[in-house]
Amino acid sequence: MNTFSKLYDTELHNQEIKSNKRTLMGFCWFFLTLLLVWVLTMINFFLISKFLISLSLGFTVLLLIPPVIIYKKADLSSPWIKYLFLALISIICSIITALLTYHAVLIFVMPLLFAIQYRKRQALWFSFIFNTITMFISSYVGFYYGLCDLNLLLESTHTRNWYLQTMTGSFLQIPFNENPMFIIAVFEVLPRTLILLIFTIMLQYTIIRSHNDALRIAELTYRKDMDTRTKLYNKNKYEDMAVNYYPSVGCIAVAFWDLNNLKMINDNFGHAVGDSLIQTMSEKLLAVSNERCRTYRVGGDEFLLILDDPAPGEINRIVQQVKTELSSGTGTTGLRILAAVGSAEGCGADIRSLVKKADAAMYSDKAKSKEGRS
Repeated sequence: MNTFSKLYDTELHNQEIKSNKRTLMGFCWFFLTLLLVWVLTMINFFLISKFLISLSLGFTVLLLIPPVIIYKKADLSSPWIKYLFLALISIICSIITALLTYHAVLIFVMPLLFAIQYRKRQALWFSFIFNTITMFISSYVGFYYGLCDLNLLLESTHTRNWYLQTMTGSFLQIPFNENPMFIIAVFEVLPRTLILLIFTIMLQYTIIRSHNDALRIAELTYRKDMDTRTKLYNKNKYEDMAVNYYPSVGCIAVAFWDLNNLKMINDNFGHAVGDSLIQTMSEKLLAVSNERCRTYRVGGDEFLLILDDPAPGEINRIVQQVKTELSSGTGTTGLRILAAVGSAEGCGADIRSLVKKADAAMYSDKAKSKEGRS
């Protein structure tokens, strides 16, 4: 039986896998969007350099190969995968921005949007820092080899070098910046970095709130399904499983347990002693619980053990194991723990009738134990 921390860790594990799958889906949409832009450019709908858009598409295809291999071969729950994916999306964005410059200036927000779905501040800040580094590199590369901003004025698709070669020696003499590194860093990269920083800070608040909400939901779900005192599943969970799970199981075995003389113990020794006996009984049942064998506290001193697809005689061996554990000690109270048990096997669709049969067998066992003492 899982504790809350184990259930929460399992949920985080599953969320990691789901987030990585969503990132892979995001890669696909990213590629399809770029492919659409490429097609529209090839048919002259967009006024973009066909060579540069083709180069952008080619680099994107190459960088999408590792995610595809990871999806096929790797464990998507591994923590390092998200950082590789976020690094790749930042690199892809920087390449596209370096080549297409002003056409793709907003694309630097994409890595942050990919990062937020992981609900982890580390992933978000990693994306921001890596994004800032690649943004500086792409801005510098784009200045020399990407589309020149003069294209907006002259309605063309040329790079900086074309303008330099065309304008050199002409009647139009415009001085060009001889030291662009400082200008790019201060007047292009820095403002964009500050904007991304604001995005990151606001997204961090969203992540914190989302994480806290997820934790509250997980705790509420745990309290809804678990008996917090014994760490066994509660009656609500049994009712849910009886409707939504067990009818689909081919064969099940049910054991119904009931502590003997609990009312007398509570009256003579106090409820604290009775609670201690319930706790000890729960620990014995918890010890035999696993993914196939689930235990439920369905009443004050009543417990259900339901085994999926039991092997021949398996339920009897489990019942005997619990009986042996109970008879070998007296718990923390010094009182010997006595419990009656009944079992039944059958089709999962007949879960209700099997529980009734096990309940009847338990009362028969309880009656026999009383006769043995009289």
